[in-house]
Amino acid sequence: MNLLVTSESTNRIVKDIRSEIRDVKIKVLKLAPIKKLDTPYPLYLPLDKLKQNITKRQMEALTVALNNGYYEIPRQVFLRTLAEEMNIKRKTYEDHLRKAEKSIMDFIIPVLMLS
Repeated sequence: MNLLVTSESTNRIVKDIRSEIRDVKIKVLKLAPIKKLDTPYPLYLPLDKLKQNITKRQMEALTVALNNGYYEIPRQVFLRTLAEEMNIKRKTYEDHLRKAEKSIMDFIIPVLMLS
């Protein structure tokens, strides 16, 4: 199996693999900047790190937005309506949603820049 991983996640991934498979041999094939994502290797994204940065309410706000067509073009719903569904003020809902979106963007944009 081949994994393409970020430098900061390498040690944790190796430790996780060794905890699951005792006599595994791990070989680093290449250390280089990634120029393109056109690779035969799977890309490992530490989603647990992303999940740590999104609160339960932020995740709920994202889910409500997605399920109600907020991200459709054109939008199918207003923030006010989504806030009412969560029984919170529109501004509070918007804050939850924007903070969650920011966490996602902070996580995914560096990955997209690899290509």
